[in-house]
Amino acid sequence: MQAASNAHLALLKKNHIFQGVNEEDLQQILAASSERVLAPGEYLVEEGSQANSIFIIVHGQVEIVKAYGEPKTVHRLTTLSTGDTVGEIAFIDQGVRSAGVRALTPTTALRIPVSALHRLQASPQTYQTLLAEIAKGAAQRLRAMNTTTTIALQQALSISHARLLMGKMIIHIVVILSLLMFSVSGLSILADTLPHTTYVTLPLGMIIALSVALVLRATGLPWREFGMTTQHWRRACVEAILWTLPILLLISLAKGLMIAFIPYFQGKPLFALLPCIDPTMCLASQLSFTHWLMLIALYVFLVCPVQEFIVRSGLQVCLTRFLPGKHNVLAAILVSNLIFASAHLFISLPIAILSFFPGLFLGWLFHRQHSLIGVTVAHAMIGIWSLSVLQIGAL
Repeated sequence: MQAASNAHLALLKKNHIFQGVNEEDLQQILAASSERVLAPGEYLVEEGSQANSIFIIVHGQVEIVKAYGEPKTVHRLTTLSTGDTVGEIAFIDQGVRSAGVRALTPTTALRIPVSALHRLQASPQTYQTLLAEIAKGAAQRLRAMNTTTTIALQQALSISHARLLMGKMIIHIVVILSLLMFSVSGLSILADTLPHTTYVTLPLGMIIALSVALVLRATGLPWREFGMTTQHWRRACVEAILWTLPILLLISLAKGLMIAFIPYFQGKPLFALLPCIDPTMCLASQLSFTHWLMLIALYVFLVCPVQEFIVRSGLQVCLTRFLPGKHNVLAAILVSNLIFASAHLFISLPIAILSFFPGLFLGWLFHRQHSLIGVTVAHAMIGIWSLSVLQIGAL
């Protein structure tokens, strides 16, 4: 007991509040004090309780908490540890507690009744010094609290802005999905009436891309957030080419396996190095080299950029921001490519399935570079190789 009393006396002497109090007065304060032992989660002070004592943390750590909202949600304001003073405002204003104090770790606190401190009025100089130190400590605590509150308000504002942005992105995704579903239905009808599907997919893609651009602009985010940047474009192009070459080899291997094991492809050549875009138009259609070059140019400079803008900027970026969790990037790539692949159903089911897997690579490349330039180059390489050289399907 004597050892505990000596430890408490040493604690009071170190505390700035009691710097001007002599040892005799400190002994009288200790005589009126008591010790509280708290388990983690236990309250030292309840918010709204009567303020009639102050506390000094002997050892342990506590948090100052305040409940807001309806239903009440507890928010941490700050933390205090060994040697800190809690609830000293009670010496000035014995109203109700404006916040609660809850133990974070096993904690021991020394409870000092305010009445024991008021007895020091018999020594005016000591009392005035005590009052001044408490006021100084309260001012420092208030200043720190203002900083904490400012940070909390900034975080709340950031969360509010993120929720607003998420709402816009949800609308954006719904609009894109609706347009794509309508387009798939329409393309299945028009594909049989026009000489080539590019004449349908390109105008429709431009319309969807324009809608996406308007929605992205409404978010207020800079265009570079959606991969619309020319920064490091040379490196992006070189990297895209180097990463795409092994993909072209894998696609060739995949067609070889299909020729070997799938009846639909059996008997067809692995490579068809003729200026043909659609297998059904090859040789029999006498597709001119000029016509072929024109379709290739449309594909490279319009179809690929438009499709990548819709899928990467419009879907992948927004899904990455919207989806929670540490695997949100992977989920965004999977979902955006699933949507992209479904838009190819009007051509055929095999083409829709085959377009999904290269899309995973393109999604990864876009996440790596955060630029549409690299994925557009890779998309063009994969498309020309798969659809013109290997003739897996139609552009």
